[in-house]
Order: sequence, then C-alpha cells, then structure tokens
Amino acid sequence: MILKISQDKKTFEERNETLKKLDTQKTNFFKNISIELKNPLSLIIEPLENLHQKFIDEKHFSTALKSSKKLYRLVEQILDFQTLSV
Repeated sequence: MILKISQDKKTFEERNETLKKLDTQKTNFFKNISIELKNPLSLIIEPLENLHQKFIDEKHFSTALKSSKKLYRLVEQILDFQTLSV
C-alpha cells in the first residue's frame, strides 16, 4: 500500500513537471508571436495616421487605421495576459 502511494506520488510529480514545462512553452510562444505582431503593427500605424490626417475624407484610411489600432490593442492584451500568467 505504501509502495503504491509512493509510486502514485512520483507519477503525479512527473506529470505536474511536464505540465509546467508545457505551460512555459505555451507562454513563451504567445509572447514571441505577440512581439512579432506588435513591431510591424507599430510601423504600420504611424503612416496610416499621417495618411488619415492628410486625406481625412477617405474612409479606407480611417478603416485601416481603426483596424490596425484594434489589432495592436489585442496584441497588447495578449502580452499583458502572458505577463500575469508567468
């Protein structure tokens, strides 16, 4: 009986360690993807802001700018969430 409990404990600890490693890999994956998305988005937003100010009546610049900023905020939320979960 004690041997069985000891074996179960060891198995549980091994599975727990595996889950921790997987969680760390998942966290790093989302962090890296978020950073890779954030950098180009920041380079896209500034020229869109300039175009939107220059051609204020053009709807497609406004739509592209709003969509880019929304995507940027979502990427920021993913980074914030990943920071909290570490």
